[in-house]
Amino acid sequence: MGARDGAQALRAAQCPRRGRGDRTRESNHRGRVNPAARVFVSAGSNIDPRANLETACRALKRHYGEIELSPLYQSPAEGFSGPDFLNLVAGFETEESPGEIRKRLAELEARAGRDRTGGKFSSRTLDLDLLLYDDRVDASLKLPHPDIERYAFVLKPLADLAPDLRHPVSGATIAELWRSFSGPRHLRLCSPPLAWSVGDRDVAAEPHGGVHAPPGKGWRAKP
Repeated sequence: MGARDGAQALRAAQCPRRGRGDRTRESNHRGRVNPAARVFVSAGSNIDPRANLETACRALKRHYGEIELSPLYQSPAEGFSGPDFLNLVAGFETEESPGEIRKRLAELEARAGRDRTGGKFSSRTLDLDLLLYDDRVDASLKLPHPDIERYAFVLKPLADLAPDLRHPVSGATIAELWRSFSGPRHLRLCSPPLAWSVGDRDVAAEPHGGVHAPPGKGWRAKP
């Protein structure tokens, strides 16, 4: 083996090829390496809510692969008179940027027939919000999303799914934020649980076939 061949072999040993399971993708066109981020998204609906949430969760799973879901909660409409909402939080890992995720969420809302002319406090077919993107803090992107500390229907399912996760600004765990939450807690755990088709069988968004997920447990859907 010549010196050139030896140098090539050394570089190959130092830089093994990444497989699909590696959490770090290749450098982008600017030479930066982008690790997969842990992301949490809230989902709510009060117009045909089960069907719209199931469709949204199927779409998230198809695009992002393995996802985790919190239990499903029913809560009254906030700021206006309307049907109760169903709410949950989904967690997954992705290499997409926050902007790319928000664009995809907006596309899913549009596909569900979201009407944006009714203002913030109005009935909606689907409402998807990016809550957390690792520990990113960016006011222009609403990261972390202010609704985490504002509404029980966002904070409680997030606490169920990731109780030990720390809020990027306050440093408190999500479970601690829920325990100290002083706002209205008008939530009802839903049964039967949310379900959608995965592969050739219908499965519920709860672990072990139970009626609901115990605190800190969500349902994991693998691609």
